[in-house]
Amino acid sequence: MTLKAGAHSVDISPPNGMQLMGYPHVERLAEGVHDPLLASAIYLDNGDAAQVQITLDILFLDPPTSRDVCQRVAATAGLEPSAVFVSCTHTHSGPVTASMLVWQGDVAAPPPDAAYLESLKEKVVQAAAAAKASAQPAELAWTTAQIDGVGCNRHSPDGATDPEVGLLVIRAATDKSPIAMASIYGMHPTVLHKELAPGQSFPVAFTEGELQGYIVTPEAAAAGGYEAAGAVFAPATGEEMVKGARQALQQLGLI
Repeated sequence: MTLKAGAHSVDISPPNGMQLMGYPHVERLAEGVHDPLLASAIYLDNGDAAQVQITLDILFLDPPTSRDVCQRVAATAGLEPSAVFVSCTHTHSGPVTASMLVWQGDVAAPPPDAAYLESLKEKVVQAAAAAKASAQPAELAWTTAQIDGVGCNRHSPDGATDPEVGLLVIRAATDKSPIAMASIYGMHPTVLHKELAPGQSFPVAFTEGELQGYIVTPEAAAAGGYEAAGAVFAPATGEEMVKGARQALQQLGLI
């Protein structure tokens, strides 16, 4: 049984002037781009079954939109919708993509822009199709690492924290070149706070240094009251995240 894998990312950054979602009662109209928001896809096929994992740099999707995305990707990739998995990084610096009853009438949560949502769906399908088209014999490994000093309990300095990050790493079987890495970490992506430039927040740190070349899909584990330390992402904090990911790659013998 040979595993095949491919990955691809497409830019889904909103246009200037679109409301950013994540902070109630605050008008934040997008100005420029802090770092590109991405729709990333990982395609896996072991010969018996295949799946597509989609990660979106947005706050969240509602169930109807998520189901529509799954159905479109499934039709393109020749899969059942149940073989398509969609997650959002929960960045608080992305466009409005769903309505919330509790935020109705709030300047920070206008109805989602229909044209942007349609474009988002099309780009997700594009990313999935490219990921499948690029699939090649691959190796896969899973490990965890510690990322200390990044997150904090926003309710109590002595409260519970979870510094563990999970990493699913995929590389080419032939030349060992990087394909993709799924990182799983529970912390609110709020490090850009109320800046007007859209951005991924802390997950962008995973693409630095030795991690360049990987299509990174940051999965949002349960965050609860876990926040970026001081709500400010200092360079040292980014270095700590890269250090943790590097530690995990070393455990796997990949670097």
